[in-house]
Parts: sequence; structure tokens; C-alpha cells
Amino acid sequence: MREFRVIFAAELGRKLRSRIFWFATLGGALGLAGLALSPLLFVSVARSATLDIVLAGSPALRARAAPLLEHRGDFRIRAAVDAVPARVTAAYLDAHGRSAAAVALSVRRGRLHVDVYPRELAAFGDVTFRDLIPLNVEFATHAAPATVEAASTIDRSVHPLDGRFAEVGA
Repeated sequence: MREFRVIFAAELGRKLRSRIFWFATLGGALGLAGLALSPLLFVSVARSATLDIVLAGSPALRARAAPLLEHRGDFRIRAAVDAVPARVTAAYLDAHGRSAAAVALSVRRGRLHVDVYPRELAAFGDVTFRDLIPLNVEFATHAAPATVEAASTIDRSVHPLDGRFAEVGA
């Protein structure tokens, strides 16, 4: 057993004096940290691809929709216009704050309708504009905004089970 300790101490000392050992160890640690943080980078890039928009529609409709869209930070309205041109181009989006898309709002058959003209189709494939649901319910039911707001808020209570942390919330 003594021989093992002597050999281990000698090898460890030799490794710790080696520059290549330190470079490899630090490089490996930095590589693992980069690998662990890469999903955050990808989410940030994907989010920035849909963040900035040009909001189009009647002034009254834009005034009611803008706070809903910006409320949680899902969108940032770079420009507000009454209507989009017949052909929305990348140059149009660049001229309006390098926006990711033009979003045209309208009311059709008593419901909210959203036309999206994205710079990149894939970036807006999963965007559902759920933030506009209260406005859509308001149009569909002809209810007052305060009534829709109250009805779209769900009260909840969280109750612990008999367990380790049951006394914390009590």
C-alpha cells in the first residue's frame, strides 16, 4: 500500500507541474460550461427572432392589443401603422426598426383575426398570440373589457400534502 501512495504522489506532482495538464483541465472545464450554457444562447437567439414587430390595424384596435402583446415581454412593438402594404418585404421590416414581422390585426365575423408577415417563416411557426385571447373573447361575446379581464383570471390556492414541507405554507 505504501508503494501505491509513493507512486501516486510522484505522478500527481508530475501532472500538476505540467502546463499541458493545466491547459487541458481548464479547457475541459470551460468547454463543459459552454456546453451547459449553450441552450440559453439558442433560446435567446430564437426569442430575438420573434421579439420586434410592426403592429398594423385601426388605431383603436392597436391601442387595445399593444398592452396585451407587450405585457409579458413576448413582443416589442417597433412601429404602429394603420395598414401593411399589399406586399410586405424585408426592406419594409428594416425600415420599421428591423422588425421580425409585420402583424396586422382586424376583426372578421365578430372575432379577432391576425395576419403575420414574418421575415423568417420558421421563427413564427409556433407563435400563437395567446396574449390576445382576452381581446378575442371581448369581440366574440361583446362583453366589457373589465368583465373579460375578471373572467380570464383564475383564482388558485396551493395546498401541501402531509409531508416534509407541509408546515412551511401553513
